[in-house]
Parts: sequence; C-alpha cells; structure tokens
Amino acid sequence: MGPEPVGNDIHGDGYVLASLSILVLIGLQVLVDDPSDVPLWLPIFLFGLGVMGILRANWIAFAFLAFPIWSLLGALLSNRLIEEGSYITEQFRSGFSNGATNLIALYSLAMLIAAHALIARGMRSWVPLDRERSAYRIDKVATLLCFVLLGILVFYVAILMMYGVASGSDRFSYWNSMQPQVRAAVQGVRSLGTPITAFTVLFAVITTSRSLRRYLLVLLVMLQIPLWLMGDKFSPFIGSLMAALSGLGLAYLFLGKSFRVRASYALWASLAVAATLTALVQGFTQMAGSRGESDGAADAILGRTVLQGHVWFGIFDRSQSMSGALASMSDLLAQNSLENPTGLNYLSYLVSRPEYVNARLERGVTFTMGGPASPLAFAGPMLGLLLYVAIGCLYALQFTMIVAALKQGRYVFCGLGLLASVPLHSVVLMGNWYSIYNEVGIVVIAAAVILMISRRRDAYSGAFVTNPRGLKRAK
Repeated sequence: MGPEPVGNDIHGDGYVLASLSILVLIGLQVLVDDPSDVPLWLPIFLFGLGVMGILRANWIAFAFLAFPIWSLLGALLSNRLIEEGSYITEQFRSGFSNGATNLIALYSLAMLIAAHALIARGMRSWVPLDRERSAYRIDKVATLLCFVLLGILVFYVAILMMYGVASGSDRFSYWNSMQPQVRAAVQGVRSLGTPITAFTVLFAVITTSRSLRRYLLVLLVMLQIPLWLMGDKFSPFIGSLMAALSGLGLAYLFLGKSFRVRASYALWASLAVAATLTALVQGFTQMAGSRGESDGAADAILGRTVLQGHVWFGIFDRSQSMSGALASMSDLLAQNSLENPTGLNYLSYLVSRPEYVNARLERGVTFTMGGPASPLAFAGPMLGLLLYVAIGCLYALQFTMIVAALKQGRYVFCGLGLLASVPLHSVVLMGNWYSIYNEVGIVVIAAAVILMISRRRDAYSGAFVTNPRGLKRAK
C-alpha cells in the first residue's frame, strides 16, 4: 500500500490570518499620519503573526522559505532598533522614528505570502513516489553524496594546512590573507557546497536506506568543524540549517508523508539549534573583539543586528525627503565592480559616507539586506511593494524546477535547482539584481529551459513517457 499524499495539504485559515496581518500593516501605513504614534513592537508582532499563518497554511512551503524568513526578520528587528534610537555613525540620517519598520514588515510579509501561496499551489499536482520502487536511484545519489562530503572535507583540510586556523582575527581578515584564487574557491565551496550538501543530506536521511544514514550524518557534522576553525560562524551555519529544513520538507513531499513530532526529532532539532546559536554568539563576540570592542556578547549581537537592515532605513529615510527615483534600472542591473558599483553597493553609497563604503568594499566586506530597498529606491513605496512581491515569486519558480526534476527522477537537474538559491537570495534579499545573470544564474536558467522542453522520463525506470500528467511506467 503506497504512502498517503497528505504532506501537501493547504489550510486556508492560515492564509486568512496572514492576510489580516497584511491588512493591518496597510492600514497603519495609509491612515497613520505620525509614524511615532505606532508602537514599534506592533509591526514585528504583525509580521510574526503573518509568518505563523503561512506556517499553518503549509509547513513544507514554509520550510522551503526558511532562509528568506530568517533574513527578513533580522532586517525588521534592525529597523526597530534604529527607530528606537540606535545610531550608525557612518549613515546619513534625518530622523529616527519614521515608519521604516512598518513598511519593511509590509514588504516582507507580502512577498512571503505570495511566494508561499504559489509554492503550495504547485504542490497540489505532486504525486508521491513509491519508496520501494525509487529506493535504488535515491540510494545511488546518497552514496555519491558521501564521496562529495569527503571531497569537501579534504579540500578544507588542505586549506587549514596552508593558512592555519582563524584565531585572533575575524573571518574577513582570514579570507583576505589568502590568495585571490584560493579565496574564491573557499567562498564558492562555502556558499554553494555547504548549504546544498546540508539540504541533500537531510533529504537523503529521510528517503534513503538506513545503512547510509549514519555515514551521511557523521560526515555532515564533521563538515562544520573546518567551518568553525576558519571563522565562518555566521552565514554557513545559518545557511546549512535553513537548507536542511528545505530538504526535510521536500523529503516529506517526495514520500507523501505528513510530519509528526517525535522525541528523536525534537532531540536532534534542539541540538542543531543549540549548536547554531552557540556558533552565532561566539562569532559575534569574536568579531567585536577583533575590532577592539570589549563589551559582552549581548552588546556585540545588538551591534550586528542594527546593521542588518540599515540600508533599507537609509533608503526609506532619503525617499521621504527627496522626490523622484533614487536608483535607475542600470544602477541595479548593470554588472557590479569597485569602479562602477551597482545593486546593493550602489545603494550603500546613497545611505553612507563614501570613504566608509570604499574601505569596506576594498576589504571584501559587503553590506547587508538591500533586497527590499532596491524596488523602493527604483519605484517608490507602493509600486516598489508590487515589484518586490513579483521578485519574491522567483522562489516559486525555483521550487517548480526542483519538483519537476524529482518527478522525472532527474536528480542532477534537482541539484541545479538547488544552485538557484545562490543568485536568488542575492537578488531577493541582497538587492543585487545582476546576480540573476552571473555564471551560476545562467547555468540554472539553461537547465530550467532544458528540463521544461525535454521529454519527460519515468521517475522509476528512466524510460521516456508521453503522458504529461502522469508518472506511469512507459510501455
């Protein structure tokens, strides 16, 4: 008897709750004349309520969007701190409590609801695969993944032997001590290899045979050790955790199973969260220490959090005092360089002192969370909101590509779909619109076109089928 296709259920009351949050945020934006009259906790509460709504609507789509949810929440908290009076010395500013928190909550939640609804709608056509019939192909992928993990570990061991441990300095100083080619290789493995591996491992742990699970888990844990030693205590850890959540969700969709909380799940999840929080706290503290700041971990975390959304705050602040667009299409889409900054780097010059921006970019340090700020600078508050919602729907296209590859048993194309998260996050969250046509973006687009126009395969036998709606074995 095959698995029950209950993992793709959609609960409409969740969307009702999220929509109510959106309506209240719109009302606050339109009806309140003085932003200081709005309690600063209210937009964050409404954003959280909306996020709980989309979690209720469908947890698999929520898991797939875990990384943008986390990142946008950080920008939201940042703007609340700034509106409360936290000061960033390098930023131009005409005021504090100006309504930036409410508007970014509206942008973020509207984009997430649209992306979530499209992803959940795409799930409804999914036909769960028979675990026993598809086991051989999945186990082959899991075995290959073990060798990939070993290769990544060997790569990191070689780097550690060449450059040592990043003790006594922050991660940027450690990276900049490497040769440019080595640094590019490390960043590529870190941003591509680690999150995708975490996604695939958790997917494989749920779907593959028990004999391979222990090897996958042990190798994945070992992979975090060189990341720790090299000072990567921020995005690699968070990226791995969020990618693993996406893998968990798609594994349950793959098998058509519903998620039930078990004691073992709670234990492993608690350990993962505790390890991630520990890494984050130590990373914040180490970075503060490398700058000569002697305050405790709480102050270090507070200082870093304020920086998460300050580009949005600055763009919003300037848009209120200036008429017309702050950025043109070429300012956001043209290829970025130190001589001709575009995208997030261009926005950074609009909100901060040029000498400060120059110093950071020359050290290889980019600014954070310019994604929602890009359409705001280009099209203004309301048209910018619609543009950001449209850009966020790219997540649904990525999900469609991954699911289409799974349906056809084409796991290489599924891996290319995972690669899409790199330019996608850069476009939606960082505001670097040109990332959609960088090397990774071009490969993903080409793979998506090939997958779309090529003949379907039977996900079990590998034979071609002519029925576009079914997954029946070809005659």
